[in-house]
Amino acid sequence: MEIKLLACRNPKWVIVKMPEMDENNNVKKDDEGNLILQTVLDENGNPKKVIDVECQWSHLGDETQEFLHFFANPDDPMEHGRKLYQEIIDGKHGDIADE
Repeated sequence: MEIKLLACRNPKWVIVKMPEMDENNNVKKDDEGNLILQTVLDENGNPKKVIDVECQWSHLGDETQEFLHFFANPDDPMEHGRKLYQEIIDGKHGDIADE
């Protein structure tokens, strides 16, 4: 099945965060039961960022569907995700807002 982007809007950079794990590989929580998150770093030690963008996709309906959040990144396992990331970087979908 070919997946086509119908529309997208509001691209915004976000820093990737993951739950912190304890020595037994269990998710750590604070005293109130909230997950403790840590920033994911790239190979250079910088915070890893992806682009949060609202999208409509062909395999989910037509142009009347709700916009859904999609996290575009250059390492997406699917071609349509990598293509969208590059289009956003190239400015084809407007400016990317800061986090």
